[in-house]
Amino acid sequence: VLISHGGKSNGYVLYLEAGVPHFGVRLPDGLYEIAAPKAIGDDWVHLAAVMTGTAEIKLYVNGKEVASREVPQFIAQDPNETLCLGMDRGSLVGGYGSENGFVGMIDELKIYGGALQPAAIEAAAKA
Repeated sequence: VLISHGGKSNGYVLYLEAGVPHFGVRLPDGLYEIAAPKAIGDDWVHLAAVMTGTAEIKLYVNGKEVASREVPQFIAQDPNETLCLGMDRGSLVGGYGSENGFVGMIDELKIYGGALQPAAIEAAAKA
């Protein structure tokens, strides 16, 4: 797990499984996830996950959109469980079976109060 916020009732998570980036949103009716089509390898990568104003989740790798799907609603409220970096403590947001601790380096983390446009994500990946 790179970042998680929330738990079994609502929240979001960005994590790697066998090197494949996943982004998940937990809503009252279940977990909605997307995944990149392939593993990212051992090089530095820029990952971005977005929930748009039209209730769609998107995943970007190095500034390029690699996965998306519609979800039935936004996260209904601010998650009760704390924001965690490098693991998922408490009740789990994602479909993995443990805290799923991340081994590696996270260079920079930014959380925005709105969805970035694709051009802004691409520019951030090149910075």
